[in-house]
Amino acid sequence: MHQLRASRRQACRIAKRHICKHKPQRVPLYNTSYAYDKASNSYLRSMAGALHTDREDGQIAPNTVVAMEVGVEARAQNYDGYEDVKTTGSGKAYIFQNGTVATATWSKADINSPLKLTDESGKDIALNRGQTWIAAFTPGRGSVSWQ
Repeated sequence: MHQLRASRRQACRIAKRHICKHKPQRVPLYNTSYAYDKASNSYLRSMAGALHTDREDGQIAPNTVVAMEVGVEARAQNYDGYEDVKTTGSGKAYIFQNGTVATATWSKADINSPLKLTDESGKDIALNRGQTWIAAFTPGRGSVSWQ
């Protein structure tokens, strides 16, 4: 089974989860993983170690998952530590579809421009029809891995 793990550390939002009675383990609330389901050609999403579902459709299972490496910046005059994810510029991306992963570059010239995903030769990458989920991670605070 093909699995993708995209994690994002949130220092002030940590949940305690007891694996056994004597040893509690900390699990970040927003750690996500996706398990590829060949039968439906989709990625079954989990969050904080549990199936991620929505009220109407049950298990969240997009056909394509795009993990984008992004930067963050502190909000102006913000004293609570909130940060904004930078989605303009460019960076590395990983595209998971059809049980495979492709390394790509994402780019977005400005806030009104469309998101572009290109391969190493600069050619646009076609995404599967259907639902696509985009995950953002910041190097040093989150990562993407697969097996």
